[in-house]
Formats: sequence, structure tokens, C-alpha cells
Amino acid sequence: MSAVAVANDQQTLPNTQACTSAIVDDIPIELFTRNHINFISAHAAGGVPLLKGTLLDNEKGKHPNIIDVTALQKKLKVQPGCLTYAQFLEAKENYIKFQTRRDSGNGSWIALHREHFDFFTSQDDAEVYYHSWKELEVELRRPWRINESRFPMSVYLSRWISMVDTHGIRAQLQAALEATDSSNSGEVLSEVVGRPRPVSRLL
Repeated sequence: MSAVAVANDQQTLPNTQACTSAIVDDIPIELFTRNHINFISAHAAGGVPLLKGTLLDNEKGKHPNIIDVTALQKKLKVQPGCLTYAQFLEAKENYIKFQTRRDSGNGSWIALHREHFDFFTSQDDAEVYYHSWKELEVELRRPWRINESRFPMSVYLSRWISMVDTHGIRAQLQAALEATDSSNSGEVLSEVVGRPRPVSRLL
């Protein structure tokens, strides 16, 4: 079950030093918009679903209260892939800030995140293709939970090319569907307008 420690922060989700990395790595990026972060900060003292957290090996004391992310998603009605491109750009910056605070090494962990997101957002027509690559972004990011290393750039490029090809086919199908719907609507409208009205309606 996903969870994250409670604290007051307006720019990124609260500090996670009292949580194991296995618990917090899969926090949905959709929770990193400013509105959601502000909600968590404003209701950290009450109104946010909580669980008892896990202390790190070198920590002692009481177990911290942590946010139940799964329950929070339901409370905020957050669905995977629900962000617009502009919201995604905002959320990924806040996500990077969050991961920066968790990087206890030499910065290589956060560098992986920056390179990963930059690959997508620096592409030509990134916004145009956004709805086609947003699931791919998550798919390529999640395996880090296991091996803490990014896929080779060749994998990114190969998957991007496939996505672009698929996007083109999808766009053609969507255009054909809209054209068909428009044509059918026109035929129905023509039929209704051209049909003689019942005598009872004219009296």
C-alpha cells in the first residue's frame, strides 16, 4: 500500500525520511500538482487518510504517521493519466523536488529522474503526442523501484518511435470516426428536418 510521511510543504509532498523507499517509490505523479500538494499541506493535521509508518533501520522512537496514498487518490478522485500536459509539467517538477530531498547519495538518483523526464518533454511535438506517451513514461519509470537504473537510451528511442507511429494511426482512426459520426448526424438531421410534421403538432 502506498504511503508517504506527513509534513507541511507547499511545493512538494512531505518529507519521507521516516519511510522506507519501498513504500514511497510508487506515489502517482498525479498527486504532485500544486492543488493536491496544497490540499495535503492544509489537511495534514486532519482530513488526510493516515497509516502508521515504518522506521528506517537507523531510527528509533515512535512510528510516524504516514499518508495512505491509495485512500488519498480515492478521496481526491485522482485517476491515472488524468493530467493535462501543463499539469504534467508542473507535477513532474514537484516530483523531482520530492525525489531530490530523498537522494542521500551523490545525486545520481535524481539525475536519473531528470534525464527520464527530459527525454519526453524535450521531444519535438511533445505536447501533441502527450496523450500517447504518458502511459509509456510511467512504464519506463516504474522498474527503477527494483534495480535503481534507467533503461538504455536505445530503449527510450525505440519505444518513442513506436509510439509516434501508433499515434499517427490512432489520429487517422479518430479522424475517420469523427467524419463518420458527422456524416451520420447530418443524415439524421436532414431526415428530421425534411420530415412532414404531424397534423396534431400544427393545430
